[in-house]
Amino acid sequence: SSWAGAFGQTQFTPTTFVKYATDGDGDGRIDLWSSPADALASAANLLAGQGWKAGEGWGCEVTLPKNFAYADADIDDTRPLSEWRSRGLRRADGGALPSGDGPASIYLPAGARGPAFLVLPNFRVILKYNNAASYALAVAVLGDRIVGRPGIRGDWPRDDRPMSRDERVRFQQALAA
Repeated sequence: SSWAGAFGQTQFTPTTFVKYATDGDGDGRIDLWSSPADALASAANLLAGQGWKAGEGWGCEVTLPKNFAYADADIDDTRPLSEWRSRGLRRADGGALPSGDGPASIYLPAGARGPAFLVLPNFRVILKYNNAASYALAVAVLGDRIVGRPGIRGDWPRDDRPMSRDERVRFQQALAA
């Protein structure tokens, strides 16, 4: 169990357990601790209950045009797919962007020098499971890898110097001010 009361392989809270846990292995009981089938079926049930659309992806890695306005790269800034297409976004693997004109956002987990991702509504469903974008990206990419899709193509910048403790404190103080 976690410090926050979540338990089992999928770290369900008690209320999530009551609402979404299911018997995935057919043995007549729900065991999120030692039954991978129950844990995974329960997680799938939770995602479906939160709005996961089967057959729709979570998003994809993209390349941004040279003149991209990085102020628009915000996971909370949702725009129609047609706008992102018209602004020159391309899939990193050379394929076509997702079809349709649904809502999408740009996520830059490592800033402008790292990989870029076009995220769709299913990505937001993963965020309902765990509201950390880095977690949602890890789950999404792992799912892709399990079904044989390629991993992340872009490189994370590795030459950035981390901020010292004093720099972080000053930065937080400036933000608060």
